Amino acid sequence: MPSHLPDKPRAKTITAKDPGRDSGKRARTEHPIETIDWLAIWSLSIGFCAAFMAAIVVYNDHDNTGASVILAGAAGIIALVLFVSEAPRDES
Repeated sequence: MPSHLPDKPRAKTITAKDPGRDSGKRARTEHPIETIDWLAIWSLSIGFCAAFMAAIVVYNDHDNTGASVILAGAAGIIALVLFVSEAPRDES
């Protein structure tokens, strides 16, 4: 079944006054979601979860050694990830 296509484009174009100076690219504005440091939020969430789990272990089982292992393990994971990841770019 043939489809009807328009003979000419419907969008109107404007020619640049000085094509050498105006490359057509505009400065890209940064979206607010791009400025969030997701690695810091992840690190804080792991830390709070580990503290919560350690508190449960201390109050329910009275196991201080187990709580310290939980906190040390979480701190080790956070330190490893922060050590391996690259530093954020300074775009100021």
